[in-house]
Amino acid sequence: MARLIDTDTAATNRWSTGQRVPAVFPDGTRNTLLIGGIYRSDEFLPATMIPLPALQPHLKQIRDDAVLVRTASGDGDGARRALWQALDHNPLIVVRNTDDLAAAAGGEAIALLLNVLYGLLAMAVLIAVLGVVNTLAMSVFERTREIGMLRGVGRQPEQTKQMVRLESVLICLFGALLGIGAGVFLGWAAGRLAADSIQGYEMTLPWDRIAVALAGAVCVGALAALGPARRAARLNILAALKTN
Repeated sequence: MARLIDTDTAATNRWSTGQRVPAVFPDGTRNTLLIGGIYRSDEFLPATMIPLPALQPHLKQIRDDAVLVRTASGDGDGARRALWQALDHNPLIVVRNTDDLAAAAGGEAIALLLNVLYGLLAMAVLIAVLGVVNTLAMSVFERTREIGMLRGVGRQPEQTKQMVRLESVLICLFGALLGIGAGVFLGWAAGRLAADSIQGYEMTLPWDRIAVALAGAVCVGALAALGPARRAARLNILAALKTN
């Protein structure tokens, strides 16, 4: 009897096609099997495959947990519907293609990780808003005389508000660009480390989410500037000029 092994197992044990290798069956029986072929390693396939006639005498109960099917038309929706119909819509059988297997393999873990990251992101945004408000409030306080001089030479209250808002938006945009750049770099570095172990890995940038993040930074900057801008616009000119 021949067995099939994947390329990782063959490389680790230095096995090749046509070589006889030891095998230990579930009931403890030891024997040797001929390597009939080597297939490319795949995370959805076992590291070794043994024909049922060779394995059957050593099993008390034979059970098929999964059956792999290769169709001439690929694994699209048409092939899935045809298999589902051929199985008479048996509720005990699940028909999945490679995309479904990939989603099932890491979908739950990735969803949980994303929820945790979104929670941390919400906390970071809240802390960032408080930090921007504090920075702007300190800036307005430290530049009280400067703002009073600008008001004294003709700057209107609305122009003062606009100046503080612009400063707040620039701070938030700079922070967003710095965070996006760091995130892209860290994602690229992590992907390079995991690319060898994940078949078909490809890094893609979510430009739509990046655009939403930048737009959100502008909105956060505008909201954070409401209080400090109002305070700067309401400063008494004479009192501001007397400030040391």
